Amino acid sequence: MTNISEIIEEILVEWAYRVHDGMPNPKNAQHIHELRESMEELNLPNKVIYEVINNLINEEDDDEEKVTFKHDGETHTITMKTARKYASDIKQGNSTNEKEAAVKAANLDSGDGSEPEKETKPPMKIDANPFDDNEDKEKEKPTDDNKSLQKEKQEFLLDITSGLLETSSEVSGEGRFNMSKDDLGKYKSYLEGNKPEIPNYDISDDEVDEVIGILKSTLGENYQKFVQRVKKKGDPPKQYSTGDAGKERVFSCLKHYMSTGGRSTITGEFVPFSESQLDHVTSLDNGGVDGPENWEWMESRFNQFKGALSDEDVMNKIKSDLDKSPDEDKLKQLNQSFRKYSKEAFINYYSNKFKDGGTAGITEESLKSMTGKNIEAMIKGWNKNNPDGTEFFIPRYGSKKDDTGKAIDRKSGRASGGRIASKPELISRFLEKSKASGVDIPTKAETDSIDKDFEIITNELNKQKGKISNLKQKIKTQKAEQ
Repeated sequence: MTNISEIIEEILVEWAYRVHDGMPNPKNAQHIHELRESMEELNLPNKVIYEVINNLINEEDDDEEKVTFKHDGETHTITMKTARKYASDIKQGNSTNEKEAAVKAANLDSGDGSEPEKETKPPMKIDANPFDDNEDKEKEKPTDDNKSLQKEKQEFLLDITSGLLETSSEVSGEGRFNMSKDDLGKYKSYLEGNKPEIPNYDISDDEVDEVIGILKSTLGENYQKFVQRVKKKGDPPKQYSTGDAGKERVFSCLKHYMSTGGRSTITGEFVPFSESQLDHVTSLDNGGVDGPENWEWMESRFNQFKGALSDEDVMNKIKSDLDKSPDEDKLKQLNQSFRKYSKEAFINYYSNKFKDGGTAGITEESLKSMTGKNIEAMIKGWNKNNPDGTEFFIPRYGSKKDDTGKAIDRKSGRASGGRIASKPELISRFLEKSKASGVDIPTKAETDSIDKDFEIITNELNKQKGKISNLKQKIKTQKAEQ
């Protein structure tokens, strides 16, 4: 069995091998990044990795460490750097009783082998114990208790950092935010007043900076992507998510998530940051502010289920879903599978056809007969080859306009409230961009042949439609017999 010293040696050897000069420097962000990758390859637990990195980042320079010693009845305090200078002086014959006492206290000579009497660092200052609900306890605690609290707080910060870094396990696409019967029951209980007690830990700005330092070192070049995701939590107005305001919002969001322990306001359960959504207690459109006093965290599925509904409407929706039979739940899943397949299949179809400059068999006439959903899929397929920010990207959203016809954004920051542009507008945009890119959409069909790829998709959709139709008939018969 590998012992601890062998693991440490293996880490150090691998770390030294990775850095360009073979001399790891814990003050160098790139070197810390290399250390993280070294430990990941050794399959060390994330918590161990974060703790090692955190200790390195926050380790004080040994030269500034202090020792105390007594000479002629007086107590003196010097740095280790000074003590080493005294030791060098003594070796060169420049010795005094004061220097010998200092060197002995620093344990730099043979002496009696005793450990140096180092200056005790003050414990982490926490105005209130966030891990103890008993507010009547005295704030002044013995040193041992403070050390225990400091250790517990450090473990908490490492755990919450792990939660910030945890990759989402949520599946994408249709059905991602499905609510189970258990979820519906929990939400119903919450609306009935049985709300969990959410922590309000005392998190200092320095502790937030400490966690941000670990995030930067661990995520490396992906840190800025993380920052952009944090800025968009809760869909804030642009003025709150850009520039200095955006930086402040990132800090505030992280601090608020940490202070609540990453717990859901509905279930009271811990939710990884990647699976948690920021909700405004009072919506921005209804006068709510975008700040910690109006923020709460919850699982993505609860926030999506809630949408912009009032509590009363959410309760009615919950009761309706709870009353559904197993076959009705199955029907919902079949419909979701149908929509998911339809959406993804058509997007990929158009993406592949447009990739090499093809027209996917589209004509100006056929565009007018396509459904809105099909046009959306077509544009998404086009945009897979022309992503946002490139010359031929096609925006799908409309613009909300004021009385003068000027485009405006909602207070929530979502363009046009997330509403897709009209069908004629989307067709116009597509024809304009496709032509500019060199893809000429003909005015009429040049061939009557059926695209085999398209035929495969439509056959599968017809098959799924048949299953849905049969189940609908079954449910209808069951209800008629009740």
